[in-house]
Amino acid sequence: MIKKLTVQSNPELLALQQAQAAAPVSAANPSQQGAPIQGIDPINLGGVAAPKPNETVRWNALARDLVAKTKTVPPLASRIYSVLSEVQYEVLKAADSAGAQINPQRALREASIAALKALFPDEAATITADAKKDAPGRSIPGQGSSSLSKKLGQQIAKAVVERRAGDGHLNKKGVVLPEPGPGVWQSAANPPALPLLPIWGETRPVFMPQLGEKGRPQCPNPPALNSPEFKRDLAEVRQLSDTRTAEQTAIAMKWAANLGTSTPPGMWNEIASSLITQYKLNNLDAAQVMHYLNGAVMDAGIGCWEVKYQHWLARPTMVDAQITIPEGLGLPNFPSYTSGHATFSGAAARVLGHFFKKDADRLKQMADEAAMSRVYGGIHYRFDGTRGVEHGEKIADLAIRALRDEQKILG
Repeated sequence: MIKKLTVQSNPELLALQQAQAAAPVSAANPSQQGAPIQGIDPINLGGVAAPKPNETVRWNALARDLVAKTKTVPPLASRIYSVLSEVQYEVLKAADSAGAQINPQRALREASIAALKALFPDEAATITADAKKDAPGRSIPGQGSSSLSKKLGQQIAKAVVERRAGDGHLNKKGVVLPEPGPGVWQSAANPPALPLLPIWGETRPVFMPQLGEKGRPQCPNPPALNSPEFKRDLAEVRQLSDTRTAEQTAIAMKWAANLGTSTPPGMWNEIASSLITQYKLNNLDAAQVMHYLNGAVMDAGIGCWEVKYQHWLARPTMVDAQITIPEGLGLPNFPSYTSGHATFSGAAARVLGHFFKKDADRLKQMADEAAMSRVYGGIHYRFDGTRGVEHGEKIADLAIRALRDEQKILG
C-alpha cells in the first residue's frame, strides 16, 4: 500500500529526520569522521606556503566548522554556505559604493557574525568566542566610521537572511512513498528511517528557475533495470566491490564527507578558499567567487534532490546484495539517482573553472573523481555519477550567466 509521509518544519522533527536519514546505515568508523581531505587541500599552485586567508575566507571556514559540529546534512549545509556568501557579497558591494565613510572589513565582520548567528542560533556563544580571537576590522584608524560600518553589516545580514527565509527549505508538504518493488528504493536502516528531505527539490533556488518553470535544467531518466546500460553499470559496481583496491578505497573515503564533516558542499567551499588564498584575492573578489560558487552548489542540490525523488532508484546494494561498502563509508538513506556528490561537484568545478581558468581542467578532474569515488564505494552506479556531473554543470552555467549579466550591468 502507498504510504503518506508528512514532513513538518518544527525543529525537533527536522533534527530527528536529519539524524535518521543522513546517518550511514552501517556503523561509521570514528577515525573517518572529520578527517582531513587528503589530496584535495590545498590546490598548491606555486609549491610555496599559502598566504594568510582574507576575512571572507575566514568566516567561510567558521561556517564549515559549525556545519560539522552541528552535523548538518548536505542540502541544508549548501544553503548555509550560500546565505552567508550572499550576505558577504552584498555588504562588500555596499561598502564599496559607500566610499570612505564605511570600513569594509568591519562591515564584513559584523555581517558575517550576524548571518552565522541567524543560521546557527544555538551556536551564538561559539561564534562570539571565535570572533574575539582575531578581529582585525574592529579598529582600523582612518578607515571609516566603526558605528556606521557595524550598522551596515548588521542591516544587510538581516535583510538577506529574512529574504532567504522564505525559500521553502522547511517545506511542510507531504510526499507519497512508493510501493516496494524491483529497483525501487526502500530504507535499509534498521528500523527503516525517513528519507532525507524528499521535498528539497521544491526549495527556491538562487540562480536557476523554480520547479516547473521554463529553463530549469533537466536530467534524463535513469536506464531501465533490464537495459544493457543498467546491467553493465551494476556489474561494474559488483566487480569493483569484489576486487576493490586500497587506492580505490582511499578515493572513496577521501570524498566521503559523512555526517559530522563540512559535507560535500563544504569540501568545495574549502577548495575555493584555497584558490582564493593562493591567488591572493581581496575580500570583495573572494566574496563574489563564494557567492556564485555556493549559490550554484545549493541549486545543484535542489536539482539533484528533485531527480532523486522523481525516480526513487534503489542503491546498487539493494539490487545485488553481494555488493559491499568499505567500513566507515556508510549507505546514504535516500535514493540513488543521481549522485549528490557528482552533482554538487560538477556545479562547483564549473563555476570555479570559470573564475580560475588555469585550473579548470584539474577542477573538472576532481569533480569526476568525486563522482567515481561513490562507484568505488559501492554506493552509486556509474550513470549516477556521469549524469550527475552533467546536470551540475548545466545548473552552474546558469550561475555563470547571472555573473555575466551582473558584470554587464556594472559596466
